[in-house]
This record gives sequence, C-alpha cells and structure tokens, in this order.
Amino acid sequence: MIGGLGVLLAVVGALTGAALPLGAGLAALAVEYAVSTGLEGSGVDTRADVWGAGLLLSAELLFLAGELRTSVLEGGELVARRLGTIALLVAGSIVLGAGLLSAAEVRPGGGLALQLVGVAAVGGVLWLVLSLVKR
Repeated sequence: MIGGLGVLLAVVGALTGAALPLGAGLAALAVEYAVSTGLEGSGVDTRADVWGAGLLLSAELLFLAGELRTSVLEGGELVARRLGTIALLVAGSIVLGAGLLSAAEVRPGGGLALQLVGVAAVGGVLWLVLSLVKR
C-alpha cells in the first residue's frame, strides 16, 4: 500500500516537475522497504545494496525527467554526461553497499581484521561525503 502510493507520488512529481511529491514518493518507497524488512526480521538484508542502488537510480532518473521537462537544453551532450554520472554513482553505491554489508557480517572477536574492515568502512564513508561536498 505504501509502496504503491510512493510510486504514484513519484510519477506525479516527475510529470509535473514538482520536487515535493517526487521526494515524498521516494521517501514512501524507502519506508515500504524498511517496513517489509522489519517484518521479515531476518537480521541484515543482503539485498539492501541492490535495493538502495535501485532507489538511487529511480530518484536520479525521475529528477532528471522533471528537470528536462521544465528546462531548455541545447544538444544532448549534457544529458549523456549526466546519465554517465548516474551510472557511475549507482555502480559505486552497489560496491560501497556490498562492502558495508560484508563488514556488518563480520563476527566480533576478529581482532585486527575487524579493525581494518572498520577503518576501510570509515574511509569509504569519508570519501563519499567529501566527494559530495566538492559538488
């Protein structure tokens, strides 16, 4: 029910170019995933990285569609470059998500190996935050 409402809001937001219903729709999709994962109660969801990348891809493409609908572009070079950036972001989110999920599966008592995984995870998060700040 929540997911269907989220899809409807996201599509309305993309068609009208309004960010509020689009953002609300994407948030509803995230809530739907959180509720369904919580109801399963099986611990760490190993599909979370793929689901998150799918939500990122949906958000980027829907916002791009809204922007293209309300703006005038000269040439397709900007759109092609933006689509390439989106593809890299989605691939990077899958890799980062898989690494973080792997780190979550490491059992306590790992000693140095566990600390290295933690340092790598922190490094990945810092890199992501700093790369977003530069934009």
